[in-house]
Amino acid sequence: MRPICAATVLVTGAGLAAAAAGSPPILAAAMLLLGVGWNLALIAGSALLTNGVPTRQRPRLEGYGEVGMGIAAAGGGVICGPVMDTGGYSSLALSGAAVATLILPIAWNWSTRRATQ
Repeated sequence: MRPICAATVLVTGAGLAAAAAGSPPILAAAMLLLGVGWNLALIAGSALLTNGVPTRQRPRLEGYGEVGMGIAAAGGGVICGPVMDTGGYSSLALSGAAVATLILPIAWNWSTRRATQ
C-alpha cells in the first residue's frame, strides 16, 4: 500500500467533512473516507516501519509505532476540543485536512523512493 494513497483519501475525507455543513449523506461519505484513509495509513505505515528490519526486531518496532500513535492521538484529543469550540466542526475538519496535506509530500517522497529501489 502506498502512503500517498492513504494521505489522499484522508485529505479528501477531511475536506468533504468540512464541506458537509449539516448534510448527513455527505457527512456519512466523509466519515467513510476518513475511516478508510485511516486504515490505509495504518497499513502503509506499518509496512514502512518494519520493511527491511530483521524479523526478531519487528515486534519491538511495532510497539514503538503503537506508542507513537497513542501519543499522537492523545495530543490530537487535547487540541481538537479548543479548535472545535472556537471554530466549529468545519474548522476542525479543515485543520485535519491541512495536517494530512502536510503529510502528502512526505508520502510522495516515500512512495517514489520505494518505487526506485
